[in-house]
Amino acid sequence: MNRKNHEHTKLFLFDIDGTLLSVKKGFMHDLIERLLIKYEMSHIDISKQYFAGRTDRDIFSSILKMGRSPVDESFFQAFKKDYIQTLKRELLPAYVRLIDYVKEAIEYIAHQNFHYGLLTGNFRESAFIKLQNAGIDQFFNFGVFGTDHADRNRLPAIAHKLAEQQLYISLKPKDLIIIGDTPKDIDCARQYGATSIAVATGSYTREELSRYQPDYLFNNLSKPNKWLQIIN
Repeated sequence: MNRKNHEHTKLFLFDIDGTLLSVKKGFMHDLIERLLIKYEMSHIDISKQYFAGRTDRDIFSSILKMGRSPVDESFFQAFKKDYIQTLKRELLPAYVRLIDYVKEAIEYIAHQNFHYGLLTGNFRESAFIKLQNAGIDQFFNFGVFGTDHADRNRLPAIAHKLAEQQLYISLKPKDLIIIGDTPKDIDCARQYGATSIAVATGSYTREELSRYQPDYLFNNLSKPNKWLQIIN
């Protein structure tokens, strides 16, 4: 890729779960519970574990600590590998719903020559398993993941650095547009000085999201020509 100089470029970063797609209710909890049985940790109760907005690294670390402490890295990696293999084998397109207007929004952003990618708590591998089942994996070749850091609030800085290295663009923190459906997405944008777009397409209502004061709040990603004009 040739080096380019974009003085006013922006980088749109999409969350996955609840923002781009949704997985059949109960599927993920059931999968993890069966893995815990396999690893002789069936006593762990994950029913009160809330996944939305958290990184996979954070979720699995907290779950596994309930079964054994400390959790050494080799055990974590073995569990992670098993999780990804099981997800790849068992997740089917019928279990994944592409959220309305997502494809339209991505295609419009790409057509306008904006840079875009992912900022998600999913491991890289599990992210693309979900995206493939939703039929939109081909749109994404840039992103940061729960693989990169357990703390979601650290991901914007990683995305910023990678974008300047890999996409050859110059950005200010506010030029990162983080799009997500949870308060954690809003907070990770705010902590870095990025711009937040909250969409009420996940488990939080518009009213609930408004309490966290995102920079922009939309019901969904429909009419991208209009909300892009507002942001610009």
